[in-house]
Amino acid sequence: MKYVVMSTTVQDNIHFPNNDAEICAAGGAGMYALAGMRVWEEDVGIVSGVGEDYAGLFGKWYHENAVTTRGLRVKDEHTPCTVIEYFQNGERKETPLYGKQHYKKLEPTPEDLAGSVNDAAGVYIFRDSNPEFWAAIFKLKEQYGFHIMWELSAASAKSDCLASVLQTAQNVEMFSLNRTEALSLFEANSMEEAIQRLQRSSLGLVYLRNGADGVYLIQKDVVCHVPSVAHADVVDPTGGGNSSTGAALVGFCQGKELREIGAMGNVASAFCIAQYGVPPHYDGEMRRLAEERFQEVLKRVTYMKNNEY
Repeated sequence: MKYVVMSTTVQDNIHFPNNDAEICAAGGAGMYALAGMRVWEEDVGIVSGVGEDYAGLFGKWYHENAVTTRGLRVKDEHTPCTVIEYFQNGERKETPLYGKQHYKKLEPTPEDLAGSVNDAAGVYIFRDSNPEFWAAIFKLKEQYGFHIMWELSAASAKSDCLASVLQTAQNVEMFSLNRTEALSLFEANSMEEAIQRLQRSSLGLVYLRNGADGVYLIQKDVVCHVPSVAHADVVDPTGGGNSSTGAALVGFCQGKELREIGAMGNVASAFCIAQYGVPPHYDGEMRRLAEERFQEVLKRVTYMKNNEY
């Protein structure tokens, strides 16, 4: 696998108000990141714990979209399942069907990753800042030489975790978080303040996601704002950030410019929020549309130097 996702993949059972029908969709941060990568690259895969039922649930999606399953590890009878209830007011409630401990049991470990990175150019990891976990990951990185995109989990997006988050982020090539997480992590009052703090943190490339506004790609001396795809269909925003982050890793490893990395991420996100769950099928028409959207987004990119935001 050239591009590897290390995170959870789950079954989402989605319920709507005044409707007895249920949608069963592949979900989880890892699955969305994988789907985002797949927009731009065929040689992708995921390292994740799954249940014995996973092949029956989603094996067809992997087969039809030429995505390998060799990184999946069967760790239980059941794949983690999230029951998602939507309400009339637009709010929703998520409940792990088998409980939080079951979910944790199936989280992938560094040992699971070790057998899937021999030829990897980049690895996407959705995780907190646990130092023991990252020590093991960095040993693998030193051995195999892959780049890391770390997407911060909400559990570590708080000010008392700042020191450990920055220490870890300084050892990866790309660090992804969203607006809410950045404001919480730095106890900042605005995006401008959060961006300034990130620029002073001696990190590689920061991928700061700002919802419908798009993304900011942040380095010490420059900030690049890449807007979202214009007139994108939004059915369910779940996984938009994960898919954007996964696609951005592909762009980074391909040596793309900042604006191109952001555009690849935003285009992938647009595909992933256009339905419940991940896109069902990848083909030449999707790639043609992806390229078209990519060029359109590039026309609206802006660069900002220090003190210009």
